[in-house]
Amino acid sequence: MFFITVTVLALSVLFRGQNWSDLLLLIRKSNPVCLLSAVFLGLLFVCLEGYMIWRLSGNDATLPGCIRYSFIGYFYSGITPSATGGQPAQLYEMCKDGNNASDSTVVLMVVALFYKLVLVVIGLMLPVVWLGHMREYLGSWLGLYVVGIVLNVVLVALLCGVMFSPGLILNIMCGVLAAGERCGIVKNGEKLRQDAAAFAGRYRETTHFLREHKGELVVIGAVTFLQRSTVFLITGMVYLGFGLSGSSLFHILAVQAAVYIAVDMLPVPGAQGITELMYAAVFGGVFGAQYVKASMVLVRGMDFYVPFCVSMLIVLAGHGVSYVRRQRKRA
Repeated sequence: MFFITVTVLALSVLFRGQNWSDLLLLIRKSNPVCLLSAVFLGLLFVCLEGYMIWRLSGNDATLPGCIRYSFIGYFYSGITPSATGGQPAQLYEMCKDGNNASDSTVVLMVVALFYKLVLVVIGLMLPVVWLGHMREYLGSWLGLYVVGIVLNVVLVALLCGVMFSPGLILNIMCGVLAAGERCGIVKNGEKLRQDAAAFAGRYRETTHFLREHKGELVVIGAVTFLQRSTVFLITGMVYLGFGLSGSSLFHILAVQAAVYIAVDMLPVPGAQGITELMYAAVFGGVFGAQYVKASMVLVRGMDFYVPFCVSMLIVLAGHGVSYVRRQRKRA
């Protein structure tokens, strides 16, 4: 309900006073081949995560099953703040299917680590090669981009620290919890310390896994980069679909990457609202005032809502199958 409320509020603000017949006319004029390509890229983004889970899971896993885990994670990531619900839901489904909980946790952590690591690399490279244009396109939103990249860097540093210096990071976390207890901010400190120790232990297992699968790291890194690029390419396909010219594909990809990095860590389900607001502000210089809102409808539809709806159908189908099985057992 919170997800739906945020979506409705965001769209009502963005499209207040909008002539919907003109908007729909522009969308209908778009090249259908480009739109279908954008839909394919949006679904490919989710499927590539499933491929990485399958590649890291060993011989017992099936590719269709791992793609299903990926869609399940996508759905729960979309309705929880900062996408925190995706991996727990994936782990639950993997364990329900008979997979080892410890091994599944390590696989999901490797995928998550590379996901964030590639995003950080892209985020740090953009200002190096494109700083002048970033100021031009992002304008007042540049500060949010800085916040986004800082949060991602801190998270990756924390994960790497837990992996390679688990004792140090665990001591820091316990120190912070102890200080919070003394100030009356933190309650159930002992349980949180146990959770922190378990967290550090899981990442120690991840370190061993990475050392034993060094040959896979290059492949996973390359696939993760390809996965990230599919989302950015959607905007380029929509641009081509409108028959526009004047902006290079690199500029379009760079602006979309900047938007994605800026909103990635915000505690809003599916980054709803803020993504649309930032998109409308920064892509005006790419699509122009006439096309920017129509492009936003298509881009957000292809890179989020279409995969989200497919994921929801897969989740509902899974619940339906489980319900039928339970009924059969009772009978």
